[in-house]
Amino acid sequence: MPNYTKKIVQHSLIFGSGEILSRLVGFILIPLYTHYLPQDRYGALQIFLITSNLIGILLQMGIGSAIFKSVIYDKNRDNRIKYSTALNFLLLSGLAAITVFQLLSSRLSILLFQSAEYQTEIRIILATVFFRNISVIPLSKLRIEGKTPTYSLLSFFRFMVQLGLNILFVAKLGYGIRGILTAELIAYAAFIPLYFGILRKQYEFRMHLAELKEVLHFGVPLIPAAVSMFLLNMSSQYFLQHYSGLENVAIYALAYRFAMIISLMVAAFQFTWASQMFEIAREENARDIFSKNFTRFYGAITLVCILLNLLVRPLIRTMATPEYLEAARIVPILNLSYLFFGVFYYSSIGINLKKKTVYQSLYAVIGAIVNLGLNLWMVPRHGVMGAAAANAISFFVMAALTLIKSERLYPIGYQKKRILLISAVYIAQLVFLYH
Repeated sequence: MPNYTKKIVQHSLIFGSGEILSRLVGFILIPLYTHYLPQDRYGALQIFLITSNLIGILLQMGIGSAIFKSVIYDKNRDNRIKYSTALNFLLLSGLAAITVFQLLSSRLSILLFQSAEYQTEIRIILATVFFRNISVIPLSKLRIEGKTPTYSLLSFFRFMVQLGLNILFVAKLGYGIRGILTAELIAYAAFIPLYFGILRKQYEFRMHLAELKEVLHFGVPLIPAAVSMFLLNMSSQYFLQHYSGLENVAIYALAYRFAMIISLMVAAFQFTWASQMFEIAREENARDIFSKNFTRFYGAITLVCILLNLLVRPLIRTMATPEYLEAARIVPILNLSYLFFGVFYYSSIGINLKKKTVYQSLYAVIGAIVNLGLNLWMVPRHGVMGAAAANAISFFVMAALTLIKSERLYPIGYQKKRILLISAVYIAQLVFLYH
């Protein structure tokens, strides 16, 4: 029998490398950002980055996920048609949408910052969204074909380019926010020729309407769930900007960079869990494997949370300027949010195996609605701590609903005593930290 724990860890690290390296830029450059940007500018940078993510979700229209389903499960059409149709649609629709947004950049700047001074930065993030979205198809092809060395190397080199350009533009040339956003744009745009090279044997400039219809039929319904996950992760920062100012957005953003370590563990796990879940389900003792691996998964993330909670204050003192020290109080709550996020993904076993994925989307939407309501109530009263608490409660609601429904559809019988013991240790630490 395969060692599924080892296999999940290996695949998570390999195929999650792109996502990990992409997010690590913001963490590694904390000293650069906090020392070279005024606090309100760091807050503004975070608003640009999360807005870029939201626009990317809307314009990608779920095609990044749909191409996996089309290539792996639908054998009726040539893969050349599938890849070409998906990429050409993203190219044409992206160009049209980005052109319209570019014309509205002044209004978008006013909408976000009550000022038109940031319209150049708006134009930069729109161009970045375009190049980032069209890179999804060739990178998906590498993942589908299991070309791990190529995927990892491309991710690493793009990471190094972006890292180097950030240092050059911010520390050496003093370009500030504009330099950081330009570095990301160049890092994505520079690799487009390589990405097209990956597809050179399976690309032609035409679209197959029947294939496009199928891709959109699968992808578009994923948008509400994707937007809901965005709101769960990022909406707190818009509320903080409105009620508490960009300085508090900066403090929250720094705390988020540290909690991102937990988020990255979950994100890396996501990259491999779908395939591994179905492979495990074919085993005779599948429920036992699922149960034991959940305890290991939950225990590993909880352990990292506990260690990070202990180290975060001295790390912030070392990496950032003194005005960011308040972020240390927020990190344990954000860590708890991403612990629940991991539970949400792992515990969706029954929902996926019984093909009831509509519930996963439904619970994500419910979590987002809870998040918006709690932020509206808690942020004006409690600032950054209120935003962090709203996140933790929302993720708990989403994870609990998913776990209960999945257990009804496909009972696993988790190791409750061990899970409760692990949870008790984390709760004890939280009580000690906030007493």
